[in-house]
Order: sequence, then structure tokens, then C-alpha cells
Amino acid sequence: MNTILKNAVSSIQIGVEDFKKAEKNKSSDRVISAVRNIYAGILLLFKEKLQRLSPSYDKELLIKSKNKYVKDTNGNVIVKSYGNKTVNFFDIKERFESLNIDVNWDVMEKIQKIRNDLEHYFTSSTEENILQILSNTFIILDDFIVRHLEEYPGDLLGNITWDYIINKKEIYIKLKNEWEKQSNSLNFSNRVIAENIEYAYCPDCGFDIFFVDDSEKKQENPKLICKACGNEFGYEKYKYTIIKHFSSEDNEDYEKDLYDCPCCGERAYHYEENICLSCDSEDNNCCKCGKKMEKTVMDGNMDQECSDCMDFDRALEKDD
Repeated sequence: MNTILKNAVSSIQIGVEDFKKAEKNKSSDRVISAVRNIYAGILLLFKEKLQRLSPSYDKELLIKSKNKYVKDTNGNVIVKSYGNKTVNFFDIKERFESLNIDVNWDVMEKIQKIRNDLEHYFTSSTEENILQILSNTFIILDDFIVRHLEEYPGDLLGNITWDYIINKKEIYIKLKNEWEKQSNSLNFSNRVIAENIEYAYCPDCGFDIFFVDDSEKKQENPKLICKACGNEFGYEKYKYTIIKHFSSEDNEDYEKDLYDCPCCGERAYHYEENICLSCDSEDNNCCKCGKKMEKTVMDGNMDQECSDCMDFDRALEKDD
């Protein structure tokens, strides 16, 4: 096991032990240590992947922040690393995106922010919230080690550490299943929002499991309460997290489904479902001939005209 991978495993193991003690003793010092070590360990795993992808002539090429062009012994121009500084969080994200290495950056960015806040001795997040978000990184560990490092997590991290992570992941899945069951019984004004409520997440902490107070269960578009941070927010906020899901090219099922709504102007009109996820309008018909507007003319078309009517108008203007 090379140095980067060895240090990554060591950091994660120490971080998980801190996590256990923080949960048991509610110790703020252990929470801080858990964040530092788990965050550092995951970044080192990311660097391990970059090192594995680096060319044989320079195994530090992708993990060093600076590169330079030089000539090899045959006179060919090649890229080589130089300096001692290695890539930081943002460098890694940029290189992963260029190399099509997918990671849940939403979770990583939240952990990075918490870690930076803790380094400056201030964070608005509660210890319980931090530990809950840290639990989400265990899912990143599982996915990254298996898919991108092509190793078995139990062998890499050790059975004691991995058994604990697996149990935490199962807790997350259990809570997620409970939320999905409850959400199926709720009443939403927009059928597409209702069908895709699983993609909603807390605007404050990013967690994606909620519960609904008894007083709200029979209400249309009920307020949701985040299971992690306890913040309550209304329909206007969480519907936009679902709209963001449809708009994100990071979504593996992404196709351009959303267009400018002729009624409210928001890029939230789901063409295939024929409804705006923002204002609930189902009006997508040409205001002149009544025909459904084509996808090609949806964006920026506040006049609400189909392509045939637009061509007709242009022909009239030309004749004039």
C-alpha cells in the first residue's frame, strides 16, 4: 500500500473512531476531529485515484497543482509536474469533472464548509447535524472505493471500520425508506413534484430525509422538516430543489426536460409532462392557432407562438 493510500485509510479509521465517540459522548472535540480526519481521508482517496491515472513517466502529474511542458529524450513535448504543492479540493473537483469521475459534490461541499468553519472556531451547524451529514460521506466512501478504486471497502478500511460504516449506511437507508413511505401519502398540487419528491433536499444543510408534522399531513403542499437539522420550510423552497434536479447535467438521467414557462417565465416547464413545476400552469398551446408549441421555440417565447405562426408573422413583416 503506497503512502497516499495508507494515509487515507489511517485518517478514515481515526475519523470513524472519533465519530463513534462523538455519537456516544456528544463531545464537540470528537466531532471536530471526526470532520477533520474523515474529510482529509476522502481527499486522499481522491488523490490516490489521480495518482493511479497519472502516466508511468510521472506518477505525480495529476496530484501536483502545477505542471510544465518539457521535452523528453526523444524531443517530444510532454507535461510534467513540478513543485511540492498538491491539488486542493477545487483542483480535484475540476480534474474529476474533466475525467468524468462522478462524486456527490453536494455532500463534499457541505463537509468542506463545515470543516473550514470549524477551523475558524465557528459553525452554525449543530453537532447532531454535522454527524448526520458525515453519515452521508460513508455512502461516498462505499461508492468511490468500489467503483473508482475497484477495491472491496472491507479489505481496504478494515473490518472494524467498515462494519460500522455499513451499519450507519443501513440507518440512512432505513430513514430514507420511511420518508419515501410517508411522502407517498402526502398531497401536492403539482403531480410531477409529487412523483419526484425523493429528489427534494434541505436548502439549509442539504440532507434529503424529512418528516411532516401531524398538523400538516392533510394539507396541500405541506411544510417539510429536515430530519438532520430540524429546520422547517415550505413548498416554495423545496420545490426548487426538485427543479434543480431536473436542470442538473450531473443527473445521470439528464435530458433537457425543462424549458421557459410561457406563463411565469421560469425555466421550469416540463415539456413531456406538460406542466410547469413552478407555477403549475399546463398552458403550452400557441396563443394564435392553439397548437402545442414545439421544444425548439419554448425558450424565451413569451409571445407564446408556435413555429408556424412565428414564420407566418415574419413573412407578413417581410411583405410589408
